[in-house]
Amino acid sequence: KIKEEILSKPLKEKHCKKAFIAGLIRGSGVLYEKDGELGLEFKVPDEDTSMLVSSFFKTLFGYDIREVTVVEDKVKGKDKFLLSISGDGAIEVLKELEVLTESDGEIAVNLNFYGSLTEKDCCFRAFIRGLFISSGRCTLPTENDSSSTGYHLEIYFSHYTPAFETSNKLAEYGIITKIVKRREGHIVYIKSAEEIKDFIAFLPAPVSVLKITDLMINREISNTSNRQKNCDLGNVNKQIEAAAKQIA
Repeated sequence: KIKEEILSKPLKEKHCKKAFIAGLIRGSGVLYEKDGELGLEFKVPDEDTSMLVSSFFKTLFGYDIREVTVVEDKVKGKDKFLLSISGDGAIEVLKELEVLTESDGEIAVNLNFYGSLTEKDCCFRAFIRGLFISSGRCTLPTENDSSSTGYHLEIYFSHYTPAFETSNKLAEYGIITKIVKRREGHIVYIKSAEEIKDFIAFLPAPVSVLKITDLMINREISNTSNRQKNCDLGNVNKQIEAAAKQIA
């Protein structure tokens, strides 16, 4: 729902669109080499996002994305769309997005996520939106399920350095995150409901913020009611025990 809300708000400025695309690629992009040509493929959640991203590539770089493949997401049980770019045009695009750098004729991957593309506040937000859409997720507890795992938001990174940089950058906006290593990658995560609200408001996704606030209020009311019942029950048990001892 958060991702749907993010995608429903179109980006107007070209520099923000570039930052958004860069975030998408950083989140799920994989470089490959085929027939001597360097290429990159990255996933987006649905067909509408695929069409939106393709239009951005056409508008910003004059590049036509022709290779789009539907792949199954085994974890979530739904299809994702795999976009692929390759050839000389793709290399120039990736250099402009600061994903690749060139020095003395040598092409290398730029592990520094935050350069000139994200200098502006609006562009940094657009970058984080793209990053969250491609490699982030948020789960919330249900209102009446006490066995739920609780509030959790995370963004996956394949390397520690960009995870650390992202955590520090978000801290500058008052959003406190933690980092944990998971399998081959690193996770920037938030467990606090208030901090998750702050992150979603930062994107921004105000409707989702209101939904989480409503959920928090309902859960607090439910928890308060349960605590009151437990206290009352505890008092009754003490009275029964005291009466039994008195009778004995």
